[in-house]
Amino acid sequence: MGESLMARVPIWRRYLRFFGPDVGADVHDELRFHLEAKTSELIGQGRSPEEARREAMRQFGDVTQFSALCRSLGEGQLRKIKWTDRLAEWWYDVRHSARALRRAPWFTVVAVTTLAAGIGGATSMFSLVDAWIIHAVRFPDPQQLVFARSLDTRRGREITVSFPDYADLRDRSRQFQSLAAWSFDSYTLSLENGAERVAGAKVSPNFFATLSVQPVLGRGFIGYEGERGRHQVAIVSHGFWKARLNGEIAAIGSKLNLDGEPYTIVGVLPKDFHFTLAGRVNIWTPLAPAYEDRTRRQARFLQLIGRMKPGVTVAQARQELKTIAGVLAASHPDSNLDVGCFCISLRDEVGRHTGDQIMMIVFAVTLGLLLIACSNVANLLLVRALARKRQAAIQLSLGASRRRLVRQALVETLSVFFMAAVAGALVGWWFTDFSTGFIPYENRGYLPNYGEASLNWTVFAFALAIALLTGLMSGLAPALENARTNVVSVLKESGSAVLQSPKVKRLRLALVTAQIMLATILLSSTVILVKGFREIWSAPMGFDSSGVLTFALALDERQYSDATRQRIFFESVRDAIAVPQQPLKPAIARFVPFGGNSGRTTFRVQDQQLTDPRRLPSAGFNAVSPEFFSALRTPVLVGRIFESRDTQDGPLVAIVNDAFVSQYFPGKNPIGQSVRLSRIKDSSAEIVGVVAEIRNDSDPHTGYPQIYVPFAQEPSAGAYLLLRPQSTSGAAAKPLDLLPEIRRRIAALDPRQPVFDAKTLDDRLNEGFAPFRIVSGILVWFGLLALSLAAVGVYGVVAFSVSQQTREIGIRAALGAGKARLLRMFLRQGIVILAAGLLPGLLGSFAAGLALRSLFEEIVLPGLVPPLLFTAAILGVVVLAATLLPARKAASMDPLLAIRYE
Repeated sequence: MGESLMARVPIWRRYLRFFGPDVGADVHDELRFHLEAKTSELIGQGRSPEEARREAMRQFGDVTQFSALCRSLGEGQLRKIKWTDRLAEWWYDVRHSARALRRAPWFTVVAVTTLAAGIGGATSMFSLVDAWIIHAVRFPDPQQLVFARSLDTRRGREITVSFPDYADLRDRSRQFQSLAAWSFDSYTLSLENGAERVAGAKVSPNFFATLSVQPVLGRGFIGYEGERGRHQVAIVSHGFWKARLNGEIAAIGSKLNLDGEPYTIVGVLPKDFHFTLAGRVNIWTPLAPAYEDRTRRQARFLQLIGRMKPGVTVAQARQELKTIAGVLAASHPDSNLDVGCFCISLRDEVGRHTGDQIMMIVFAVTLGLLLIACSNVANLLLVRALARKRQAAIQLSLGASRRRLVRQALVETLSVFFMAAVAGALVGWWFTDFSTGFIPYENRGYLPNYGEASLNWTVFAFALAIALLTGLMSGLAPALENARTNVVSVLKESGSAVLQSPKVKRLRLALVTAQIMLATILLSSTVILVKGFREIWSAPMGFDSSGVLTFALALDERQYSDATRQRIFFESVRDAIAVPQQPLKPAIARFVPFGGNSGRTTFRVQDQQLTDPRRLPSAGFNAVSPEFFSALRTPVLVGRIFESRDTQDGPLVAIVNDAFVSQYFPGKNPIGQSVRLSRIKDSSAEIVGVVAEIRNDSDPHTGYPQIYVPFAQEPSAGAYLLLRPQSTSGAAAKPLDLLPEIRRRIAALDPRQPVFDAKTLDDRLNEGFAPFRIVSGILVWFGLLALSLAAVGVYGVVAFSVSQQTREIGIRAALGAGKARLLRMFLRQGIVILAAGLLPGLLGSFAAGLALRSLFEEIVLPGLVPPLLFTAAILGVVVLAATLLPARKAASMDPLLAIRYE
């Protein structure tokens, strides 16, 4: 028994004392201390270690009996301790940690600030994840809701659904409780003093029932209100009801003049209702297509929302829709030959629009940043614990239990982390508000909760939870170091000897190496993503956006019922807003770049054979006036632009882009060739020009064929006008300043015609690229913070090493070591740390880069080698700089002062 008492207690058993007292272990440690002390005393008198140990055991007496007696007394005393006494002990430990932290203000400030940065970043991103991903769909039983569209199986892209296809899917499906349809729309709201355009949507009568949403006032739509002629009812948003209808209950039953027709308000939606996929919708009306759209399967303009029956999975619903689509393809080959159908959960569809993958990546980056911060603080805590190890040994020798010392250390650590949690939550709230403030107003409509994310109890609980978890992780090593204190050896050693132990050095180097490894992975991933995003917005646009004003007009088709009236009105507007002193007239276009919508048409190239005449190729489609390409400064590569002779009575002509020529006229001159356009009643158009490819959205891929026809030959009730105004001095004028005068002149032509969607092209580009730029800014910020924390960690390790080797430095200098040699000694240490963290970090970065490329196939990510080399170079410079500062201090020490240093 005596010999067993001299053995060390298994480490796992000592760790159990964190959760409660272990009387047997405490008695074991106490007896072991006295035996070791007596043995050391006898060795000092000249006896051999074996003889001294036997004599100590003899003098001590019956160790087994004494151990049993002490254990019995201790367990009896433990049973008498009340819960109030335990609570008092904990409260004392809290006050003790508060005093200790107050006596070390610099440690407290540095630790809390470092952790607040890490916790704040993680909390900020979690608040967005909570609002935009976890609670993105705020309807009852959201797991039952799915989003469905048709699928062009030949081209592998999603397309909208025709009304006949929707009716067949709805009536034949057995996996859905209900299947609803909706489409974007907007309305001209006539007012007493004019008119304005209001965002809206047309929905099938069962739309709100599918979402399980009931109006707070009035009622929902009734089935027969989906019939043409009985559809003139509307449900308004809560915001519209408050702002336009003064929040009056009497608004139910009142009339709205929409597109020249009276609509009766039958309901008001709840305040928190937000159908993210439709954006900011103020007015909802029943879907009641005209006869042609109701019967023609080629007229695709709908998207579907379904609520599955309980127990049905998304995969089962998808398979059923696919089967029904196959039946429709067989029975209607002219329209549905290559048309399938698919569905995904509504949460996943919202996530695709929100960018849930990139958000989770940024969230992972913040967690990595938090780990770096925790590693830094763990290093500080370790040094602090080691510096107080002699104090811990004295406390143990005076009867303090190891459990109590460990608990005090953990309470002190958790106090730091909880202070950091509160500060981090505030930092996270500020950073969330700051970063989301850059989201354009239009983009917010397509984000859950309109892009808002608040510091709620869930987010605050997350901050406290990660503080508790990371606090235990960071404080465990210092606490265990105290638990392993050998009282006799610590009291015999000097303080510097304890701090210079190989075990301590290895632990601190491991922590800073982990920091460099994590910083390498985070920084390289940031460089890869930011470079990929930058290539998206810096790629050639095919036009010059500076100084171009765009706005839209939508004509009342009852007043402007035919193409001639539509063309005449738009040309009248163009002439009315033109500035006589400027040679460039405003342009007319059905669609504008980054306008949020575009057209398509199928076509046939003259004299080119098709393997299957039923499978026609498709291209982008736009109808523009002759001034369009000049207004955008788009290069004309071959041929001419449209001219005044290209009128409604003249032969149909077309301009194509260079991507169209590359695909359908490779190595040939397309001028004079003909294409037959399905969109214009299968008419044949002669190609008269080739222009550069114009990007219509933020899609980074290029090579999309595009066909342009004259607006005079294919007018429409809705179109945009573009103008590039110039001041009298020749400099670019402020386009938006012209809007009041433009509205006045258009009102003179038709007072019921509102101007809407008025923006500069630069604003449209900013909205289109805003997600990439905002994410890039956040990633750069977190990457720089990770780099800074890693540099601080390296600096701390090298500076601590310098302080512990001060006497050695003095001796080396006194023996003739020059400054260069001393400098190299510490630089070598920094290089070893850098290499130890950089090599595994680069391997992890390479794996992360491959994962990013697989996740974001639509983003043209750069090659992995240049970003990795750039990351290695940046980290190398920063780490060596962090090493050089304390190394220079060591090299410039006075040898005499250094030798006397303790």
